[in-house]
Amino acid sequence: MSMRVKCIANDVDKLNAVEVRKRLAESIHLDGADRSLVVGNTYTVFAVAQWSDGGIRVYLHTIEESDHPRPYPLEMFDMVDPALPANWCVSFEQQPFGVAIKRISFPEWANDDHFYERLVDGDEAAIAIYRRIRC
Repeated sequence: MSMRVKCIANDVDKLNAVEVRKRLAESIHLDGADRSLVVGNTYTVFAVAQWSDGGIRVYLHTIEESDHPRPYPLEMFDMVDPALPANWCVSFEQQPFGVAIKRISFPEWANDDHFYERLVDGDEAAIAIYRRIRC
């Protein structure tokens, strides 16, 4: 089983909630639609993370040629299948108001605060792990 989401919007400016648009505009600097997302397409989720803006991001593989997924605001999707893969883990972090969920993903990512950066930077070991998980 995999968590799956369906894209309902690929343009932050088209989201209905004004406060959500305002919050996302601080971290997403695109004019118009994100062409890597196709409205109506269903995507497998590779990680879920709480971001510093208070929102939730889902990490999706939307660019076939890429060796890593990209983070997208959960508000741009409907949940199709909320089931988490059996081997996924949760990581937590201390915040001023208490403990919060930081990330939910496969163990190598959930337990390593630098896994995503290594993946984006082209680290061969991280890419090998991600490719194995993605298949």
